[in-house]
Amino acid sequence: MIEQVLPFIGLFIGIFLLVKLNPIYIDRFLREEAKRGINDNFKSKASWNSQGKVYTEGLTLVKNRDGKIEFINQSKLADTALLHK
Repeated sequence: MIEQVLPFIGLFIGIFLLVKLNPIYIDRFLREEAKRGINDNFKSKASWNSQGKVYTEGLTLVKNRDGKIEFINQSKLADTALLHK
């Protein structure tokens, strides 16, 4: 009996810790980042804060709907998964 209950308790503790260690803040951050990409074309303004995340910075040309071409400073969230081998 204990052999069947012990894995269940371990699974429950694992799921509980996974939920507790993954706060809603991360989901909110990624949603705000997606909105910044869709609405503002990843513009980096003077008041923008990286909140301790790793970003790549660059300069891009954007053609507006009225035909004007402008330079935009961009900051995009970098994928650091390859660094954690």
